[in-house]
Amino acid sequence: GNLHFVYSVAGTDYITNLGIIVTLSTVYKLRISFDENRQISVFVNNVRYGLVTSATAGGALQPVATTKSLAMANDISLLPFIGCQTLTTASRGMQVGYVKLSRTLYL
Repeated sequence: GNLHFVYSVAGTDYITNLGIIVTLSTVYKLRISFDENRQISVFVNNVRYGLVTSATAGGALQPVATTKSLAMANDISLLPFIGCQTLTTASRGMQVGYVKLSRTLYL
């Protein structure tokens, strides 16, 4: 029932359990930000959450909110994806109001 954030580096998945219990009819504002070192910061409802830097099956909590991801590869295209997974046979879904993608070009 918790919200997780997953990122991959060199074929290894790093799964962070954000510790947020997902509830029905609740709006979650998600923001993912990459810095100049290609590291990710994650925000939920404008609160920053730390990301794990070691692979753990099923995910782990990161108690330090300022911990960024490992550096992403510099020669890989990023493909945005939003998904919903349930571990039961019950049907699940989510509504996505909008997705905004932007970047700063350094020439």
